[in-house]
Amino acid sequence: MMLQPIADPLSDEALLLGLKGEQNSAFQAIYHRYGAYVRHYVLDNSGTEDDAEDVFQEALIALVQNLRKPGFSVQTNIGSFFQAIVRNWWMYKLRGRRNNLPIENLPLRADDTGEVFVREAVFSLKEQLVANAFGQIAADCQQVIHAFYLLRKPLAEIAEEMGYSDQFIKQKKMRCMNALRNKVFGHPNYQMINEEQ
Repeated sequence: MMLQPIADPLSDEALLLGLKGEQNSAFQAIYHRYGAYVRHYVLDNSGTEDDAEDVFQEALIALVQNLRKPGFSVQTNIGSFFQAIVRNWWMYKLRGRRNNLPIENLPLRADDTGEVFVREAVFSLKEQLVANAFGQIAADCQQVIHAFYLLRKPLAEIAEEMGYSDQFIKQKKMRCMNALRNKVFGHPNYQMINEEQ
């Protein structure tokens, strides 16, 4: 069960010190500030209420563990940093549902600035959006894109394998890439990610 919101008089510095010292008021302040954000973010990205609670708790644990590491400091405001942890953790949870990736696999290092961490998280989220969009385009488009970009096959070879003319495969590749771009760029999370950069 998540903590109940209370008034939040703590500065970011006091909040970070309170979290390091596991003070109840600091945990309540984090929930008060960011609990609704976590809930909305997870629910808007294929999660449930239980997922939102789990993500909040795991992100909080990750934050506290990193705050305790010698030399680790938050180089941005606590809100941006915590939200980046939440987004990255949710992405890992979605990716790792089959593998149950542990929170320790998050790319948090003592020498990372908050800005670097946010850039890594944004890149990972964009990568996830592309992968999801790829799964939504037509199977023949998936085949063309996979063969050309991942297998590095020449278009003439792909055309021969698929029974298309050389001219048609060029148009097909262009149409398929446009379909993929439209899926990615049209997704509401893509707009949100770009606004956060």
